[in-house]
Order: sequence, then structure tokens, then C-alpha cells
Amino acid sequence: MQQDISLTMGDLFRFLRRGFLLALLLAVTGAATAYYLSSRRAPVYQASATVLAPTGDVDFSSFGIPRVTAPPISVSGYRLAALSDSVIQDALTIAGVENISQSDVEGVRNRMNVTTQETRESSSVTTVINGGSPEMVADQGNALARALINWDENRARNYLADSVAALDRQIANLNTRISELQANGASATEIERLNTQLTASEERRVEAESLSGTAASRLIVVQAASVPAQPFAPRPLLFAAFAGAVGFLLGYGLLLIRNMLDTRLRNASDLETATGLPILGEFPKLPKKARRLPREASGYLRTNLLFATSEAQPKVILVTSPQTGEGKSSVALSLAESFTRADYRTLLVDADLRRPVIAKEYNLDDKRHMPLRAHLENPHDS
Repeated sequence: MQQDISLTMGDLFRFLRRGFLLALLLAVTGAATAYYLSSRRAPVYQASATVLAPTGDVDFSSFGIPRVTAPPISVSGYRLAALSDSVIQDALTIAGVENISQSDVEGVRNRMNVTTQETRESSSVTTVINGGSPEMVADQGNALARALINWDENRARNYLADSVAALDRQIANLNTRISELQANGASATEIERLNTQLTASEERRVEAESLSGTAASRLIVVQAASVPAQPFAPRPLLFAAFAGAVGFLLGYGLLLIRNMLDTRLRNASDLETATGLPILGEFPKLPKKARRLPREASGYLRTNLLFATSEAQPKVILVTSPQTGEGKSSVALSLAESFTRADYRTLLVDADLRRPVIAKEYNLDDKRHMPLRAHLENPHDS
């Protein structure tokens, strides 16, 4: 288990080292590009205003101040109102915009965001607006808060108007009922009871109509929009850092895809992974016309072969390769000499019938020593 972990960490380290330059180049390029492009963008400023809405009715009767507010609504209702056309148009009017069009309203709606927070005692509505001028966004932020208060105040007026209209209908019904009873000769007691109700309804109507000028909003500005000192966007350093991180990861991603698509074998680890067989030895590249491997390398190969074939007796070792010129003669010759140095009885057979080279290494003459090919062609003549 420890060996597998060390190999995995080694492969990871080689992977990180191979892709570091590419990842660093993409990171620097991405960061520089993002910084240049973002720094050329026009600055965007942001301002916000917050209004508070008590969940219960505020009693001003103890102060002798008549005041009528509309019934409480959920905080989501205030959010919908803040985004409505009527409130945005009123805000633009308060901000001094003339000849307001629907595109102006849509433009403000696209630049604003409304967040809400609701607790047991109160609710808050925050309008956030973006724009290209710090003074403009501050003015429009405060105008949106003022327009939302106006909307809630109009809701209180409409509530009073609906109450007066309901009382008018009630008074008209009572007058009609009294006239019918008088025409039918009803008892004076029944007519008197209806007259008492009529008088009470008329008094309530007069009181409701007198309160029409006291309609007020239950919303209170708790945080007015201020002129922002710094732009909200763009943020070149933040964008550059983000683009640099993406470029760095992209570099390693490209290297990973390349490694997945590349099926070439570059080292012993790749060969061992592809074949599932152990690597018995690794040898350095020999100079031209050199035939013998270093003794340390051939000795290491001999030891691994003896360990891998410990149960095989006698031992017959075949050295071959898929193509010519890959060093099978050098490996066979060096391995045989290594066995001989270790006092093993060794027979080296050069079975390369097309280009045998082992005999030349030992200065063996074909006329004095029969080659393998001649023996195979005429075995009884040897």
C-alpha cells in the first residue's frame, strides 16, 4: 500500500511540474487581459435606501393626533410595489425626469434590486440601484424610497375612500328601508331603530371624511441613500485574480486532456501500467558501435531474472524485441557475461538468422565454427 501511494504522489508531482509553465502562462495572460478589459469599462456606482414597516398599527390617539394608515401587508407586497410601474414612474418624477416613457421605467427596473427582511415586530425593504453617476444613483435611490412611501400613503387614502363609499351605500339603504316602512305604516319603534342606525352611519361618514387629510404611510426611511465614494464595478484586480485562477486551472486541464488522448509510452512507469508486467531492468542509451551494457545494469537484470524464474529449472531466457536495432543483442550478450561472472554455466545462442552479431563480438569465424543457420539447414552434418 505504501508503494502505491508513493508512486501516485510521484506521478502527481511530475504532472504538476510538467504543466506549471503552461498553467502559469495562461494565468498571466488571462489576468492581464481581464485587468485591461475591465479597467477600460465605464465605472458603475451603487446606492441603496431602506424603509421600515411596523407590522402593527401605531396608536397616536394618546397624543391627540388623528392619523389613518392602511392595514398591514406582507413584506413581499411592498417588494412587488417597489418594482411596479407606478412607483418607478413616481420615483422618476421625484428625481426630476420629464417626459417619462416605458423604456425609462424598464431601464430603472433593470438597474435596481429589492431585498426584504421580515421579523416579528417590523419588516424592512431595501432598494438597491446601479448607474453611471454617483449623484444620480443616490437621487434615484432616495426617490424610490419616497415613491414607495407615497404609494403606501395612497393606499391609506384609498382605504378611507372605500370606507366612505361603503358608508354612503349603507346610508342609502337605510333611507330606502325607512321610506318603505313609513309607506307601509310600520310601527314607530321599528322606524325609530332604523333612524338611530342612520344617524350613527352619518356620523361615522362625517368622521371618516374628515380624516381623509390625515392618511399617512406606515413606512419610515431608516437609511437614506448616500452618494457612493467608490464605483461598485468594474473591479480590475478582482477580475484579474479570478481570470488568473481560471487560466491556471485551464492549463492543467488542457494537459490532462492531452495526456488522456496520448497513448505513447515515455518511461518505464507508462510501460508497466500499459502491460501490467514488472520492469526487470532499465539501461542507458549506448553510444554507436558499443555492444556491452554497464556491469551494474546487467547485474541488476540478472538478479531480477533469477528472482522471477526461481522455480524454473533449467532456465532458458529468450531476449527479443518487436523491431530491429532495439538492443536485444546487447542485452543478451551482457546478460550472458553477467551470468558467467557469477559462476553460472551459460550457453549464449544467437538466433538472429538475418543479422547475427554475437559471433563477431567474440571473433568467431564461420569456417571454423558452424553458425546456427548452417546447423538448422543440415543438422546431421554438425
